[in-house]
Amino acid sequence: MNTDHTRPFTTNREEPAGLGWVGLAAVVAGGFLLSSATAWPGYAALVPTLGSAAVIVSGFSSSPMGPGAVLSLRPMVWVGGLSYSLYLWHWPLLVSAESYWDGLSLKRGLAVAAFSVIPAYLSYRFIENPIRFSTKLSVSNPLSLSMGANFSAIGVVAGLVLVLAVPASSGTGADGGAAAPGAAVLHEKPAAGQPRPGTVASLKDVEGFVPDISRVTEDLAPMAEEDECQAGLDSSEPIRCEYGDPDGKQTILVVGDSKILQWQTVLDELAKENGWKMVSYTKSACAFSSGVQLAKGKIYTSCADWNSKVRDIALDMKPDLVLTTSRIDQALEDPDDLESLSHKGMTDALAASWQELDDHGIPVLAILDNPSPGIEVYKCAAEHMDDLAACTFDKQEGVESSSVDEFRAAAKKVPSVRIIDFREAICPEKTCVPVIGGVFIYRQTSHVTDTYTRTMKPDVEKVLVPAVEKMTR
Repeated sequence: MNTDHTRPFTTNREEPAGLGWVGLAAVVAGGFLLSSATAWPGYAALVPTLGSAAVIVSGFSSSPMGPGAVLSLRPMVWVGGLSYSLYLWHWPLLVSAESYWDGLSLKRGLAVAAFSVIPAYLSYRFIENPIRFSTKLSVSNPLSLSMGANFSAIGVVAGLVLVLAVPASSGTGADGGAAAPGAAVLHEKPAAGQPRPGTVASLKDVEGFVPDISRVTEDLAPMAEEDECQAGLDSSEPIRCEYGDPDGKQTILVVGDSKILQWQTVLDELAKENGWKMVSYTKSACAFSSGVQLAKGKIYTSCADWNSKVRDIALDMKPDLVLTTSRIDQALEDPDDLESLSHKGMTDALAASWQELDDHGIPVLAILDNPSPGIEVYKCAAEHMDDLAACTFDKQEGVESSSVDEFRAAAKKVPSVRIIDFREAICPEKTCVPVIGGVFIYRQTSHVTDTYTRTMKPDVEKVLVPAVEKMTR
């Protein structure tokens, strides 16, 4: 009989080792596959939870083939020792960085996460360990208990302050995540006595929406990440990305600022269905035009350089169609005079670029910008969960704050340019609302969430497909 009760349970069987690799793969996959649009908490939480459990179970195997062989390496053990400090530090740093840069690219996110190792180590070395291994605390039970009680009380008070200060998150509510119809409800006849979808009155019936308000700013198309397919503010180098049908009969060149990227998911699906090859060049806050634009009150030199390079690419490529849109509505009439910034300057700049493409036999299809709220709608909604009507805005004012007038005026100067408009699926009434069909509409500033644009696919298809077919014959 084995009387050694101090020896941990182990087994020579291989199953736990294999289970450990499966669990580790689940944890890693969760980091890539779970996104801001994932309902949380929910069934998706089982992926990292069960994965972690599988890794723990695999530790009972004495087999050298399990993940323990990797996880027991010195660098991994060192990171494991810092894990709690990293947990405390990485999130506030990521949130602060996202606020500072108005969004966070994958590269910057990884850089910030790596940087969090520094404060994590310092707090671990000079705060956590000195308290854990303090001889004064270890020999004085009253002092230890007093400190523990005080810190616990601080935690409870801080938690209560957060609960009272931060509105309850909507989660998926009654609208059921991916099942939320979004723009599709605009084509349905409301039940007797029910308000029309898209009206202010319809907000009274909103019991929840997707994406969760805490993750709205992250709800963007895959290609919209800065430095992935979009040149940042400081970069003048065009970044080429392709999607749709790689063997498509028509090649569509997609150019503009981040507003064109909000349509990327729907464009990708329609391109695959209709045999279009989409080639994308986009730059943050930079309209595709010949004019001199400003950024933060200064001449946006990298935008002008980027535009020059993309112009050359377009003329050399000779695509079947150029598809563009932009939020930017002003440019300099005189490139040497900052005081000459005007809407006319942008109109003339757009028209000049479009005319040059037309002169080379390249048709231009322009998407009108959606109304601009003038407020951060998601911030307003977070503060008025029980009164979303407080986060509405006047449609006409939103149109005047967008680039609609400049695009229309430029199109009149170049008759071959065709304008398409999806705004009625975003704001069908005189007052624009933040939620339609259980889906939150505005991500940041006037950008539309990827979740909502996905629900607009029938609306986009109805207008875009005939336009492309007519212009690429």
